[in-house]
Amino acid sequence: MRFFPLLLLALVVRPLTADDGADSVRTANGLAGYPILYYSPETRWAAGAGALYFFRAEENSSRPTNITSGIIYTQNRQFLFEVTSNAFFRGGSLWHPGSFYFQKLPSRFFGIGSATPDSAEEEYTAQIVRINPSLLWKAAEGLFIGAQVHYEAWTVKETEPGRALAGGGVPGSSATTVMGVGGAVNYDTRDNIFAPLSGSFYQANAITSPEWLGSTAAFSRFRADLREYFALGGENVLSTQLMLQSTAGTVPFRFLPQLGGQNVLRGLYEGRYRDRHMAAVQAEVRTAFWRRFGLALFTGIGDVAPELSGFSWKSMKVTYGAGFRFAFIPEEHIILRIDFGFAKNSDGVYVTLNEAI
Repeated sequence: MRFFPLLLLALVVRPLTADDGADSVRTANGLAGYPILYYSPETRWAAGAGALYFFRAEENSSRPTNITSGIIYTQNRQFLFEVTSNAFFRGGSLWHPGSFYFQKLPSRFFGIGSATPDSAEEEYTAQIVRINPSLLWKAAEGLFIGAQVHYEAWTVKETEPGRALAGGGVPGSSATTVMGVGGAVNYDTRDNIFAPLSGSFYQANAITSPEWLGSTAAFSRFRADLREYFALGGENVLSTQLMLQSTAGTVPFRFLPQLGGQNVLRGLYEGRYRDRHMAAVQAEVRTAFWRRFGLALFTGIGDVAPELSGFSWKSMKVTYGAGFRFAFIPEEHIILRIDFGFAKNSDGVYVTLNEAI
């Protein structure tokens, strides 16, 4: 791992805000642009640019509409472009989270199961387009209920001859289309959506992707994300998370619940372990900011299994790590995080906006 370029990134961020009046309790709107420069085992050198725009339709609203975009190209010839939005309308009674995502990149597949060996690793290149809009209505204070749509199309462009994906026996290893509809429930009492200090966040959704709707194969999936935030005095906070995922049907390998990456068990390669079901618990302690800088310590444990009865404490994966925080719009708690995660025979560096949990 190379740390220097990641630390340099935190110093070159330059926010631009549209309302910085000295008597403002909260910024009405703002725009932040930042360069992206980092090194990781998965990408080697990577560079690009990102932007975050947020605004409030009502003064001092605790739920600003925010739009984040980023474009990255890596030394491994990976290309990524994403736009993510969280829009609030009608005084916060309507919530529209959604994203558009395009990527073309080499990635790694380690097989399916909790005990796949490192020797099963194979590289593949896929081109992916994803559109994922939702519309949620406020049913009670902090409670939103609504519908969501998920469209995704991908093609595996390159595989390693003689390996699992090249044989075509793995669902999703050929051209695949997923068109799904479902419902979502969100209960959110966090004091801040970017870096919470207190409150709760419970989210659950279920999506079905039948063939008659346009999916290549029929399958369904369920996901629950339960978080609690405990104040430790000042602006120190303990954040905790329980994640559960379950699938049924002919599930493309990209949609199998998985561990690893920048949000779930940092320290494992994203998708290092995947199977029909997943359970994970994470916790993170974040310190109060000194000027614009803060620290974090985190740990997690989780696993995947082919059946709900197949989880075992002996095969659980444990990760841990530490990170830096830089608040580049302090009044909004909008932060840049740089995390260093570790697991058995694995590690990772993650640079992104906002907290993992």
